[in-house]
Amino acid sequence: MIRIFILAMGVSASLLAGQRVSEAPAGALNGTNATFTLSTLPYSDTVRVFQNGLRLTVNVDYTLTAQSLLFSVAPPVGDSVLVEYQALIPAGYHMLLSKATGACVMPSSTGKILTASCAGTDSQKLTGSSFGSSFALLLKSTGQALDLTNASTVDGTPVITGVSSGSRTQGWLPVSLDNDNFFALTSLASTSSCLTVSNGSVILQTCSGLDTQKWQWR
Repeated sequence: MIRIFILAMGVSASLLAGQRVSEAPAGALNGTNATFTLSTLPYSDTVRVFQNGLRLTVNVDYTLTAQSLLFSVAPPVGDSVLVEYQALIPAGYHMLLSKATGACVMPSSTGKILTASCAGTDSQKLTGSSFGSSFALLLKSTGQALDLTNASTVDGTPVITGVSSGSRTQGWLPVSLDNDNFFALTSLASTSSCLTVSNGSVILQTCSGLDTQKWQWR
């Protein structure tokens, strides 16, 4: 019997233990299907694939696109597939920390999203709720979602809290950053725009790869 493993390697100890996922991915093991789906998005640079104990080569033996794993050759009937990786969106509630400032997001009394010293309070804890290809980021303290002021996607738009509605302005797409244990969050309403910290506030800004647009769960 062939056993296929996808292992998370080289992950910083500062990352949450809760981000590690071990699962059988969705997909038929029938000898013809080569596509399998992970339950959540992985850090792409933490994924390693082994078949019969031998490490496979990415983009040669398999490809990984978002949550989709495509084998060059479909696993035969009777094979088992196990997936382990570091998740971009962990289960439960966690703080969202800015690489640029070391501070965590939280709402102000007016509903604007700011950053402040990470204290572990419920007002600083978020969870990811998936819908379609994106995630809503919901506050533990209120259940409200991170949203865009007046549904605007122009640079400098303040990020605010809003009643969770499933609108595109509440959808966020985590993007793994290779060789970096941080990630970017692009807006479903404008995929060229990222969640950005600016002078203590959180805004939408054109994605630039700067540390002000890099985030990590704590």
